[in-house]
Amino acid sequence: MTRALLSIALLLGAATPAPRQDVAFIVSAKGHARPRTTAEMRRIFLGQISRWEDGHRIVLIMQPTGSPAGRFFIGRLVRMSEIDYAHFWIGAVVRGEAAAAPRVIESREMTIKAVAENADAVGFILTGDVPDSVVVLEVR
Repeated sequence: MTRALLSIALLLGAATPAPRQDVAFIVSAKGHARPRTTAEMRRIFLGQISRWEDGHRIVLIMQPTGSPAGRFFIGRLVRMSEIDYAHFWIGAVVRGEAAAAPRVIESREMTIKAVAENADAVGFILTGDVPDSVVVLEVR
């Protein structure tokens, strides 16, 4: 009986969905913090919008597509496979449609630091506490 209850408890524990995680888009506290739509964010990270309203070039900062934040970003916002997104950017740079591909930074902390230091940068991280040096964009 104890073994059966333990098995059921383990199955129920395994069936519990993982907590939902979202990405937060961040900009420097000294940067461009107006609300954006999901479509605008997608277009920004596809290079279709390459300049802020003041004419400054947008600097894209992203975490690796194999990271939890990167997988969420690729699957939910960009809606491409990792390889398709990489090929998209290689093609855009080669054709001269983009000055550079997004800068890939390994950790959440380094992503926050890179965005905080560049008023024209935008990046994404898994939601959570953020320091005052960056602002989480409101995405509608």
